[in-house]
Amino acid sequence: MNSSKLHFSNTAFNFSTNLAKSLISMIIGLVLTPFLVTWLGDDIFAQNRLLLDLFSYVGIFELGLVGAIYPLIINSLNNRDGDFDLYQVISYSFRIFLKQSFLLLVVSAVMFLFLNFFFNLSGPHLFPIQMSWGIYSLILILFPINVLRIYFDSIQKISLINILLIVQLIVVQSLCAFLAWKGFGLIGQISANVVGIFILNILIIVFFLRSFDLTKLRKQSLLKFEDFKKRVWELNWNSFAQSTSGKICLYTDNVLVGLFWGVSAVTPFFLCQKIVSIIQQQLLSIGSSSWASLIDIWNSGDRSRFEEKIFESNKFIMIASISFLVPVLVLNKLFIQVWIGLQYFSFEVTLFAIFVAIFQSLISFWGWLLTGSGKLKSMTKPTLIYSGLNLCLSVLFSYYYKFGPLLGTVVALVFYYNWSLGAIICNEFRLQKLKFFMAVLQPILLGFISYFVLNYGLSFFSFEATWVNLVVLSGISFVFMIMISVIILLNSRERKIWLRRFRLIK
Repeated sequence: MNSSKLHFSNTAFNFSTNLAKSLISMIIGLVLTPFLVTWLGDDIFAQNRLLLDLFSYVGIFELGLVGAIYPLIINSLNNRDGDFDLYQVISYSFRIFLKQSFLLLVVSAVMFLFLNFFFNLSGPHLFPIQMSWGIYSLILILFPINVLRIYFDSIQKISLINILLIVQLIVVQSLCAFLAWKGFGLIGQISANVVGIFILNILIIVFFLRSFDLTKLRKQSLLKFEDFKKRVWELNWNSFAQSTSGKICLYTDNVLVGLFWGVSAVTPFFLCQKIVSIIQQQLLSIGSSSWASLIDIWNSGDRSRFEEKIFESNKFIMIASISFLVPVLVLNKLFIQVWIGLQYFSFEVTLFAIFVAIFQSLISFWGWLLTGSGKLKSMTKPTLIYSGLNLCLSVLFSYYYKFGPLLGTVVALVFYYNWSLGAIICNEFRLQKLKFFMAVLQPILLGFISYFVLNYGLSFFSFEATWVNLVVLSGISFVFMIMISVIILLNSRERKIWLRRFRLIK
């Protein structure tokens, strides 16, 4: 098998396992969520969501170490760094991560003291939240295992991690449902998540030990450790800016809704975005599944082939985005009505969540490329500007609207970050800017037109709110979007290439 077919096969297999993970997650989530809301109640369901988002802020204090380790492991795999071999990078990284896990525990303890502010509770009502926070803090001792996950990502074993995540998903959701049914409330939900995380990390350790010579890791001399640590702390600050920005932008929405509109408002805000979030995870997986292969091409020096592949990837992400998300914009009201109740629907939340999903999918892909190629520093300044702009706008709009956090994110993305980051990608990889941005703008324009066409066409019919009607309409809308995207956005050569490539999967 030649290198082109091998790259595509790896990407396709990684993407396929991501698709399987998302489908399983979607099915389990759709089935269990109405029961969880019923068994837990809106308030406890919202508390669970808010606590998990708040805890994500603890991760800010990993200080960008995860992103700093990626290029070091990739360089050691490609023999492009004569200072440190792969065993040294993994051994030294584990030592650094182990020390950092203690800092994360301290940060968690400090945040514990302010839980009453975020949840607006005190006394016995606050105790389950405090207890849950303490239980969830146990996962911080697993922070060093991130080194092993980075290794599997770097050798394009993303499919293995996806399979293990499927196992974790099934365990967690089963436990969540059982414990909610038995009346264990918030503590039960958090405990189920902790059990799943421990199982995932234990399995990662097992597979790592099966493929790695542990005796070589133990024999690594510490003579180069200080030099390695210095290299890591030189690389980490750009990664820190990226990870901090990502966490603030990703996990602040529910927090702001809870602060301005009450914790109970988090439940409809979260549930209305459910199907969009599921699709967004799959769109994000396109970039996370393909970046390693693209970086291999970049490192090989084949610039023309790299440019061709990155344009194809951009176009594929955008076609997938509009094909899945335009039907959601048309049919989410019907979906929410059938699934959990019309009282949880908001058109504005749906619309702005879809915009965020589309742009974040592209940005995530571009970020992976810059991280893997060691060019992360170039996006630090615009990312920090975007984070500040996003946070300020989200706070401002949240004061007036329940969908304010999403509106603030969309404004910051549309008017600043997406285009500034795209320009950086073009400059760093010497790409044609017009062609690059047209691959983004054309699908967005087509998505707008297609929404009005679909909405207008369906307005002539009256449908009962049933699962059968929802599935049929979703299928028709999706096929329509795929057909019109392929016809309008792909030329004849590109259509033949993609048809030939999909046959390779078989």
